[in-house]
This record gives sequence, structure tokens and C-alpha cells, in this order.
Amino acid sequence: MDKPLSDPAAQVKACGARGLNPQHQLVEAELVKSLHAEGLFVLPWTVDESRTIQQLVRLGVDGICSNDVSTLVRFLS
Repeated sequence: MDKPLSDPAAQVKACGARGLNPQHQLVEAELVKSLHAEGLFVLPWTVDESRTIQQLVRLGVDGICSNDVSTLVRFLS
């Protein structure tokens, strides 16, 4: 996902997916909350900065795609 969806949970479920992989700039608390309420995961991409990793973890994402795995591991350790 690289632009906002009008009803993300409904669209994810309609295509039979189990979660959403949005561009990290599109992840907001309401998106995470609405997807989790429907039992769906949120796995944003591509996150390479510690500050952004921290923000996304606080929002409750289920995972993070990164090109900088060492930064991700250091932050999550």
C-alpha cells in the first residue's frame, strides 16, 4: 500500500489477505487499531531509521520490513 485506502480492513478481507503491508508513512494509530480489530496484521515497509522504528512499535505494528536489519535488531534488543 503506497496511498491511503478508504476502508483498509474491508479491502484486505475482500481479497482474502491476512494483513496489510503499508508504506510506513501511511501508518497511523487508527489504521493499526482498525486492522487489529478485524484480526489483521500490519507490517509496514521500508523502515531504516531508529526514530521511525520507535514510532511504529509504539503504534503496535506486528512487524517491520527494513533494509537496515542491524539497526532494527539493535532497537528491538
